[in-house]
Amino acid sequence: MNKLFKWIALNLPQILLICGFFVISIGSYFISLPIGLIVSGVSMIILSILMIKSD
Repeated sequence: MNKLFKWIALNLPQILLICGFFVISIGSYFISLPIGLIVSGVSMIILSILMIKSD
């Protein structure tokens, strides 16, 4: 058990970095998903308006 605590103490910065990276990447994915949907929806609307006007 003591060895485990020593290992955790030595590797804590790396563990925290990895966990933080996962949290940030998942968070940014969930934040970017609605933004991406909104942007693609707006661009589709603009494209359809342009196509209707060109006719």
